[in-house]
Amino acid sequence: MYKPKILLADDDLEFIAEVRELLKDQCELTVAIRASQLVEHLETNKFDLLLMDVWFNDQRSGALHMASNAKEYYPDMKVVLITFSGPAELAKYVQEYGVDEGLRKACDEWPQNLLGLLSRYFQ
Repeated sequence: MYKPKILLADDDLEFIAEVRELLKDQCELTVAIRASQLVEHLETNKFDLLLMDVWFNDQRSGALHMASNAKEYYPDMKVVLITFSGPAELAKYVQEYGVDEGLRKACDEWPQNLLGLLSRYFQ
């Protein structure tokens, strides 16, 4: 069975641990907790999916531009924004920055939503 290669760009260590546990048998997960790591991983590896925190490294606009650029440079890679923001703000980010989708962290259903997203994209 194919395991998608996922790059998680987030500096919330608790969230990273939860995602690692949730996806441990589902994919090959690589984590970037700094922008320099994100760039390095993107330049040296091919990923199927980038999960990117909107507030990555406490820089919302910088993170959003990095996500948009990743989508432009790697058009076959899915780019999904993750955030604690509300649904309206998340939808605005997705549309404005041309990424594939958004996922809210601040809801109890985020683990099921993430697994559903992976199922839609990779099965």
